[in-house]
Amino acid sequence: MIKLIALVAMTLDHIGFYFFPGVLWIRLIGRMAMPLFAHELARGIERTTDIKRYIKRLLITAVIAQIPLFILGSIQLNILFNMALTLVLFKEVERKQKHQAAATLALIVVSPIEYGILFPLTVLLFKVIRLEDRRLNISKWLFYAYYPAHLILISLVKSKII
Repeated sequence: MIKLIALVAMTLDHIGFYFFPGVLWIRLIGRMAMPLFAHELARGIERTTDIKRYIKRLLITAVIAQIPLFILGSIQLNILFNMALTLVLFKEVERKQKHQAAATLALIVVSPIEYGILFPLTVLLFKVIRLEDRRLNISKWLFYAYYPAHLILISLVKSKII
C-alpha cells in the first residue's frame, strides 16, 4: 500500500511541478513520495534475495525515465539513480568495504542527483526504526513500468504531442 501512495504522491508532484508550479498544495502532497520510497527501499534491502538484480532493475528504469526528464528540461539525475547508489552503499557498508562505501557516498554527494545525500539518510532512518506495514499484493513490475511511463506521458503532454 505504501508504494501505491508513493506513486500517487509522486505523480501529483510531477504534475504540480510541470503544469501548476504555483499551486503549493499539489507540491506539498507530492513531496511525501521520497520518504515513502525511501521506506520501501529500506524494506527492499532486507527482503531482496538478489541485490544485483535489484540494482540492475533500478538502473534500467532510471535510464528509461531520464529520457523524458531531459526532454522536460531537467539536468538532474532522477531518484532511481540515487536508489541504486543507495543500495550499493548499504551493501558495501554491510560487507565492511569502507573505501568503496566512502567513494559511493562521495558520488552521491557530488553528483547532480535528485535528493542527494538526503535519500540515503532517509533510508538509514527507516532501517534504524524498522517501520513495518502491510503490503498490498501488486506486482513489483507495475512500479518499474509506471515511473518512466508517467514521465513519458507528462513530457508528451507538455510538448503538446498528445
